[in-house]
Amino acid sequence: MRKLVLVLAAVSIFVLPSVTLKGFPRQSNEEQMLRTQQKQERAAFKLKERNANNSFRGQQVPSAVRIQQKRQLQREKRAMRERQKNQIQDLRDRQRMMKDSRR
Repeated sequence: MRKLVLVLAAVSIFVLPSVTLKGFPRQSNEEQMLRTQQKQERAAFKLKERNANNSFRGQQVPSAVRIQQKRQLQREKRAMRERQKNQIQDLRDRQRMMKDSRR
């Protein structure tokens, strides 16, 4: 009985952690680089957005111009999100094709 408990304990300590690690695939280096690049792009856009909003501060600017600028930034942000989404999907498709071609 003791041997059985010790064997089960040893299996759970040594085998189960390696099984759970394999269950969750890590991001590839390429995907990690892409995500880092996209994060920097989002930060740069946020800075651009902040600068654009601050450029009108203290000036008499018609509301139509403010609205036009706001909508333009929204369009750019939407386009950036869509482009980033497509980049990630393209990368995953390429990885899937490479994986399938190896088989």
